[in-house]
Amino acid sequence: MSRDTSQLEERVLMILSTPWIIFGSLLSLAVIFAVLVNKKLHKPRHIFQALSLLSSLISVCVGLYGICFGFTSSRIIDFCPRSVFYTMIFNRYLLLLSDILPSLDRFVAIISPLQYHIHATANKARFISFMAIILSLMLATVAFVCGIIPDNLGSHAMDHFYLTSTRQYMYFLTLPFACLLIVCFTTDTIAMLVALSHSRKRAQQSEEIRNSSERRATFASTASMSRSQIEKESTLISQISLDSKDIKGNLEGAVPGKKIDTASISDLKISMKCLALSFWFFISQLCTYTPGILFLGCGDNMNKPKEEIEDENFEASCHGLVGLMPRVIIYLFYQLQFGKVFLFLCLDPELRNNISGYYTRLLHSGQSG
Repeated sequence: MSRDTSQLEERVLMILSTPWIIFGSLLSLAVIFAVLVNKKLHKPRHIFQALSLLSSLISVCVGLYGICFGFTSSRIIDFCPRSVFYTMIFNRYLLLLSDILPSLDRFVAIISPLQYHIHATANKARFISFMAIILSLMLATVAFVCGIIPDNLGSHAMDHFYLTSTRQYMYFLTLPFACLLIVCFTTDTIAMLVALSHSRKRAQQSEEIRNSSERRATFASTASMSRSQIEKESTLISQISLDSKDIKGNLEGAVPGKKIDTASISDLKISMKCLALSFWFFISQLCTYTPGILFLGCGDNMNKPKEEIEDENFEASCHGLVGLMPRVIIYLFYQLQFGKVFLFLCLDPELRNNISGYYTRLLHSGQSG
C-alpha cells in the first residue's frame, strides 16, 4: 500500500465520521450537563451513565480514530507525541471502568433492593466515579513506568495501530478487558435470572389470589362453605398479598419519605436493558483489542532494524494490520462508541423524560426572558 493511498483512505474515513461524531458528542454533552444540574437525575444510575459518556468524549481526541491519531494517519501532522499515546491508555482504562459501573449498579439494585435503596446515594456515586478516574490515572502511570509503549513506536503515522498488537498492550489492557467482559456479562445474566424468578413468583401469587377469590365466591354463594374454610381462604389471600408487598413495605419503612418504585427493581426489562447495554459497550471496544490479538507481536518489531528482527516473514505477516479492511473494521466499531448516548436515551425513559423536560423548561424560560 502506498503512502498516498492510505493517506487518502484515512481522510475519507475522517470526513465520513465527522457529522456522526459531532452530533453524538453534542448530545452527550447535553446529557452530561443535564445530569449535573438537574436534581431529578442525581441518582447513581444516571451519574454512572454520565461518566461513561465522558469517557467516550475523551476518546474523540485520543481514540484510534480520534482527532490526534486521525490527523497523524491522514498525514495532516507527522506524528503524535508519546504523551498522547499514554493519554489513550488512560482513556482505555476509564472506558473499561465506566462501562461496567452501570451494569454493577443494576445488578446490586436487582439482587439486593433493600440495601441498595438504603445505601445508594448520589454522593456515593460521585465518589465511585471520582475513584474510577483516579484508578485509571494510576493504571496509566503504572503503564508508563513499565514502558507499555516500546521505544520503536511513536514516530510514524500508523504506530497507534501497531501499539495494539504489542505484548505489553495485551498484558496491560487486552487481558483486563477480557476479565471485565466476563464479569459484566456474568452479573447481567445473574440479574436477568433473578428478575425472571421474581416475575414468575409474582405471576404465581396473582394466580393463587385469583383462584382463591373464585373459590371463596363460589362456596359463599352456595352456602356450602364452613366458617373455618372461609377464614382459611381469607388468611391465604392476605398472606399472598403481604408476600407480594413485602419488599415495598420494608423499603418504605427503611427509607421514610422516599418514594421507591419497587416494580422497576425486579422488573425483567431492567436486566434485559443492562444486558443490551453491556453488549453494546464491549462490542464497541473490540476495535481496540481484536486487531492486536490477530496480529500479536507485530508492534514489538515495527520500526526496528532488520538484523534485530527474528521473524523473517515479519513484514508480510504484519502488513495486514494497517491494510484497508482491518482499518475499516476498527473504524466501524469505533463509531459505535458515539451511539452510546442514543442507547441510554432509548432504554432509560426516566433519563429521556427528565432531559427533554429540563431543556424544554430552559427554552421556555429563555424565550420569556
